[in-house]
Amino acid sequence: MGALTVLLALSLTLGLSMSQSAPVPVVSLGSQAWWSATGIAIPSSVGAHIHLDATVPADGFPIDGSVDVPVKVTAHNQTGAITLLRVSNGSTVMQSWPLSLGPCVDCSWSGTVTVNFSAWPTGRDEMRWTANLPKNDLGNRQYQSTGWQVCVRSCTPSYRSGVYLEARGWYTGRGYQNARLTSPLTTVQSGGTITVKLAPGSGGLPTKFSGAYIDPDFHHGSSGTTIFSKAGPYSGTIAIPVLAPGPHNLVLLSSDGLNAGVLAIPFVTP
Repeated sequence: MGALTVLLALSLTLGLSMSQSAPVPVVSLGSQAWWSATGIAIPSSVGAHIHLDATVPADGFPIDGSVDVPVKVTAHNQTGAITLLRVSNGSTVMQSWPLSLGPCVDCSWSGTVTVNFSAWPTGRDEMRWTANLPKNDLGNRQYQSTGWQVCVRSCTPSYRSGVYLEARGWYTGRGYQNARLTSPLTTVQSGGTITVKLAPGSGGLPTKFSGAYIDPDFHHGSSGTTIFSKAGPYSGTIAIPVLAPGPHNLVLLSSDGLNAGVLAIPFVTP
């Protein structure tokens, strides 16, 4: 089996409406927001996190009707509570679900939410999944967001041009830090070469640090294998080394020094 089979998560069939007659390929992706008032330092000090991991319809395969989406939301070192999970079509909120998660050092919620894509406009839309923490102990808001593309009934018209897979971290007064993959998911493989953009997003302060890692465990002070690091933003290619067979995780990071957006892409080396 090649990387495509792995990245499409074995073409699992999501919960489909009667109008969807064929199995829909899915991908598992992660989006994280980090915040540290004293400064993010890799890998020893990564601050308060919000993680959102979801298994969503793959880009390029038209979907319609009601789709069950498995979601996991995790909080690390949070002094406030995550109160809401929502999914938007671009900037338009389509559905939301209440949560009560935190404050906590390490806690999570897992569940399956049903997204009604029949209410979405036809075309290649952008799913923005967000877990919202409205107020921490400093009175500030933090959340993560996504720029994950989905074809609703058709892949045209398209909200974005080309390959576009992004995760965003937002914090009060800091704006967005964005980590973006601009090459196909099939390039995320042992010995592959990916194209990325690690930079500020809307209202974001200048990016001070960019990084890419294989199999990090930042919560326990390990950056795994660092395959790229740079002071400042970065747009360009990154080589993935030859990896041992088994599951791996590619993590892309953009940080302004206190706030960070992180994209996580699990994959398997045959």
